[in-house]
Order: sequence, then C-alpha cells, then structure tokens
Amino acid sequence: MQEKYTAFIEKYEKALHKQSQISNRISFLRLLLALLLVFSLYKTFTQEPILPYLVADLVLIITFVVLLKIHQKNALQRKLTQTLLQINKAEYDYLTENKKTWYDGASYINPQHDYSYDLDIFGTESLYHHLNRTATEAGKYALAQELLSHNTSQQILKKQKATDELAKEVVWRQEFYALAKMVSDLPDNEQKLRHWAKQNHISIHRKWQYVAYISPILFFLNLLLVYVFEIRIVPVYFFFILNLVIAYAHLKPLLKESLNMGRIFQTMQFYKRLFEKIEEANFQSETLQQLQKQLKTSEYKASAEIARLGNALGQLDSISNILASVVFNGTLLYHLHIYFSVIRWKRQYAHLLPLWLDTVGTFEAISSVANHTFNHPHYVFPELNETHRFEFSDLGHPLIMKNGVRNDFHLGSKQMILLTGSNMSGKSTFLRTIGINLTLAQVGAKICATKATLCPIRVVTSMRQFDSLSSGESYFFAEIKRLKHIMEQLTERPCFVLLDEILRGTNSDDKQQGTKGVLVKLLSLSAQGILATHDLEICKMAEQYPQLNNFRFEGQIIDNELYFDYKLKSGVCTNKSATFLMKKLEIIS
Repeated sequence: MQEKYTAFIEKYEKALHKQSQISNRISFLRLLLALLLVFSLYKTFTQEPILPYLVADLVLIITFVVLLKIHQKNALQRKLTQTLLQINKAEYDYLTENKKTWYDGASYINPQHDYSYDLDIFGTESLYHHLNRTATEAGKYALAQELLSHNTSQQILKKQKATDELAKEVVWRQEFYALAKMVSDLPDNEQKLRHWAKQNHISIHRKWQYVAYISPILFFLNLLLVYVFEIRIVPVYFFFILNLVIAYAHLKPLLKESLNMGRIFQTMQFYKRLFEKIEEANFQSETLQQLQKQLKTSEYKASAEIARLGNALGQLDSISNILASVVFNGTLLYHLHIYFSVIRWKRQYAHLLPLWLDTVGTFEAISSVANHTFNHPHYVFPELNETHRFEFSDLGHPLIMKNGVRNDFHLGSKQMILLTGSNMSGKSTFLRTIGINLTLAQVGAKICATKATLCPIRVVTSMRQFDSLSSGESYFFAEIKRLKHIMEQLTERPCFVLLDEILRGTNSDDKQQGTKGVLVKLLSLSAQGILATHDLEICKMAEQYPQLNNFRFEGQIIDNELYFDYKLKSGVCTNKSATFLMKKLEIIS
C-alpha cells in the first residue's frame, strides 16, 4: 500500500512543479503587459493619431484580464495539488510510522455512553483518530455519529457497498477531501453559513422593488433628453442623487447581509466544487445515490445555486468600496438589486442549505471509512447473520499497526465467556479487540480478521469507571449504576456485553458473590459476551451453567523471564505470574 502512496506523491510533486513554472511565466507576462500598457497610455496622451494607441490599450487590458483569470485558475489548481500532496504524505507517514495528523475526536468523549469511552472510540490513539479523514465540522460530526450509532443488517450491507465503492475511487476521494480541507482553511465559515440560513432578513416593502427599476430608467432617460434632445426638465444630477438617497436609506439591511457574511462568499466557490464532485459522479450503491439526490434534483443543482449565492454576496460585499458604491448605486441602484436577489435566494433555498452541508459531511464520513478499507486490503467485510453467532478467524486489534497477535474466536447464541489471565496477559486488549471490530462492522467497514460472521447487536461495556467529584459518586457506586444500565439495556434488546474485572471497589468475598449474581442475571437475560476475571471461583460456574465457557491468556516463564504470547486458549489460567515477578524483583522472598 505504501507503494501506491509513493506513486501519488511523485505524481503530485511533478504536477506542482509544472504549475509553479506556469505561475512564474504568467507573473512575468503580466509584468511585461503592465509595462507595455503604461507605455501605450503615455503614447495615447502624447501622440497623434490616438486611435492605434487606444486599440493597443484595449488589447493590452483585455489580455491582462485574461492572464489574470488564468493565473487565478492556476493558483487554485496549485493549492489543490499542494493539498493532495500533503494528503498522500500524511497517509504514507501513517502506514509507515503510525503518525496521525488528524483530529482525534476528543470533544465527543462521553463516559456515560454504552461503549465509546471503554473502547477508546474517541481521543488520542482512538478509533476515530485512526479513521478520521474529514475536514468540515459537518464531516467530523457525521463520523462521530456513525461510530456511536446502531444499524440493522440491511443498513450495514448498504453501508458496506458504499464503503467498498468509494474505497476503489482513490482519486475521487482524495480530491473530495482536498476540497473539504480548502473549505476548512477558512475558519468558522461553515457555522456562519448555517447561522445566516436560519437568520431572518430585514424585509423591504415590495414598492421599493418597483422603484429600483423605475428610478434608474428615469436617470438614463433624463440623460438622453439632456444630451441628445437638449431638453432639460430636471438637472442631470437629480436622479443620480435620488438613487443614492434611495440606496442609502436602505443601507441597514444591505450592510447587515454584507457584514454578517463577511467574505464567506469565497468559501462558496469551494463548496461549489465539492457539490459538483458529488453531482457529477456515477455512483452505483444505493446509499451514495440517495445522498447524491439531496444535491441534484429536477428542480435544482446545489452547486449552481451555491455559486449563484456566492456571486451575489461577493457583489454585495463591494458596497464597502465607497467609489464603486456611489457610482453604481447612483446610476443603477446596483446593491439594492443584489440585495433583492440574495433575499429571493434565501426564501427559496436557505432551508436546504443545512441539508447540503450535512450531505457533504456524510460523504466525508463514508470516505473516511472507505480510506480505512483501502489502507487495509487484507481486512474483510464480515458476513451478517440473525442467529446470534460470532465467529472470527485471525481476529486482531485494528489499532495495533504492527506485530499484532491474531486469535480465532467463536461464540454461540446465549453464550458467555469467562476470560482469565494475569495482568499484562492481554485480557483487556482482547475485550477492546472484540468491541472495536464490532463497532467497525456497524459503520460498514472491513474488520481486522481473515474471516468473520457476526450478528449486529448493540455493544454495552463496563471496563473502566471513575470517581466523580462533581456528582459526589464513588468509583464503586458509578460501577453499580453502570451494571444497572446494562441490565436495563438487556431487557429492551439483545446486547453483546463486555465486562472487565467488575466490582473492584469492595472486599473479595463481596466481589465474588456480586459477580456471581451479575452472571446469573446476565444469563437469565440471554446476554452474550465476555467477562474477564481473576477469580477462579467464578470460573467454576461453567460446571453449573452450560452457557458459560472458560478461556484464558497464559503467561510462560522462559529463562527466568515472564513471557506472554497473547494467544487465546481454552480453560482457566492458574499460573502465578505476580508471585514470580515479586520474587524476581526481590519484593518478597
């Protein structure tokens, strides 16, 4: 996979070098044209006849403007190429050195959630940190919600098809991501755009819309009468001043629309290209096609409409240019017309704007999952069943990039595993391996296994609790509440339960009796899952309850060193690694 990113890096480095050369050449030509234009203008005012020089002036000005447009287009393409180069370098560094430059989703950490806190879904080195290839706020939120949601088998299958389709469209994904990053380079504009869409505009009476047409017409008719027919009814400047009075009488709403949006209209040019990427694609999966229809219907194309709004807001922003404002409003009531066009747009499309932005965010989320699929071609899409079977071959932790140990794992309907092993043997890591892979399956991603079949039921966990000074809760009481929550969830729906050494906040006898009671209750609710424990008495419950099976992670002492192979084995762990370590470190004799 690294070779593919290396090829992309070389491709974009060559393209960037070529674009830089073009930019330098255009800059030189613009300078040359500017000098020629100065010379030609000088000749225009000092030489006779002036017609050849006027023609030369016009040609030079037109050529300069054309070059300026080419330069702007090349500059935008060069920025896009630079961003694509950064994207591929970041992916290469991620695969080779596990470097992550993406947002880690720390703001979405919620210790009360069913599983996200225990499974490290958010935060540094989390699943979100590894997956995230979003740039917009809508994209970051959409990816977080995907990782927190529960889906049916049918929904997951649709997500798998969408993920698989986008995983193969590497260039499309990266260009889409690059454009989204260019949008996010202009901070807070997305939120400003959403706020603007919700905000009520200051209405102007309909009569002023008629005046906005009639008064400029009267201005030009008066000019015609005075200078062509030499008929002077009112002074030449009368309607000019009248237009200025009309325009500046409505200055408050004009400035409100202009200042509220700032220079956000520039962002809309990037959104236009983002929308176009979606609208022009030939998607095959149902999920992507449905999302595409949110931007492109028989009545509108979001890209065209956002471009129209951007152009209008850009023109409205020129009201801050005093000279242009006086000239254009005095003759045409220009900014009043632009304001009316913005309001018409707002009435027609403002309610759709959040949907369009959210659609981009959803595509970013799917593209992030697709990027994970592309980066891990040896992972597999799990098969789905409704019989509550969980079977994994060579299952590994998807966040352990190198030297991860793989295990086979099988769990039947209404079965639970009692998992034993000393600290450091891999019990907690294995619980998270199960939980994170089940989370990946929910979002339609490939999981870290060579073969897998699972039932998409909700995951609930109790693996790490904490004291809460603000609510006055102890660690022990927080865990009790958590266990109560798990039982409530199981009464409503089937759940896959992951419990790691529960009831640590009480004495050993109370803990043992409490754990046995929890297990009996779980079995009565037909729970599936794993309970990790150090208590060998708990493991004896498998003799009484056939739904329970004992598995272990075992340590070995080799050449007076404690060694863990992190391989899952059947049975109960009975070794005394803690005693060995304390003797080795001369803590005990």
